[in-house]
This record gives sequence, C-alpha cells and structure tokens, in this order.
Amino acid sequence: MATTRDFNETVRADLQNNAEYRRAFLREAVGCVVSGDVETGKSVLRKYINGTVGFVALGEAVGRSPKTLMQMLGPKGNPTITNFFDIVAYLQKVEGSALAVIDAPALRPRKPRLNKSKRQTGKPPVARIQAAQLTKRSTG
Repeated sequence: MATTRDFNETVRADLQNNAEYRRAFLREAVGCVVSGDVETGKSVLRKYINGTVGFVALGEAVGRSPKTLMQMLGPKGNPTITNFFDIVAYLQKVEGSALAVIDAPALRPRKPRLNKSKRQTGKPPVARIQAAQLTKRSTG
C-alpha cells in the first residue's frame, strides 16, 4: 500500500513552490475574516504562515513573540484588529502583493416565481386586460 503525504505537508509544499497559490491563500484568509468567518480565516492564515515565513521570522518583523502569534491565530485566540492587520501588512510586503477591498452591490434574494401550473386559471394577466381595454377603446 502506498503512503500518502500528510495534508499539511502538501499545503506547505504548494505554498513554498507556487506564488499564485500563496497569494490566493492569503486572499482567502483575509476574505474569511472580513466576511465574518474569523475562525476559518485564522486557521488559513496560520497554515499560510507555517508554509511561508514561519512564526519566528514573523514575530521578529512585527515585534511580538512567536508563541503569542501562534496563540492569537489558534482556535481559542482572539487577535486585535491592529495585530491582525500588522501581520497581514507584513505578509503582503513579503509576498509583494497588495490586497484591496472591492465594494460590490449586495446580492438581493430573488422573489419566488410562480409556476404556470400554480397560477389561477380564468384570470388573465394584468397586461392582457390592459391591452384588451386599449383595443376596445380604439375600435369602439
């Protein structure tokens, strides 16, 4: 039976070898946090850091201990917004990229459409009634 690599090892190898994958990973981490899924965002960011710069180098760069950073991004951690964006700013600098927020219109929920079978029979749609009235006026 063949041995498979651990998932985290695979992610780490991809992060080290593929610049586009790294940028997408960082985008995903920040996107999760911005959209309110903080737990997933922290987890993705932690994997990104482990696969790229490492917590020791990150700690030196942002002036915090590596252990504190690991705890902040752990399951029970709660980084302040300042700490979170200090980390993201440094990672963007290292990556040579800049993330941006795009203001997009909110998706409106669609109104349910009635199937033809659910429409009341015997009552023509309003447009047909109005068209019939216009025809009667012009001919009569």
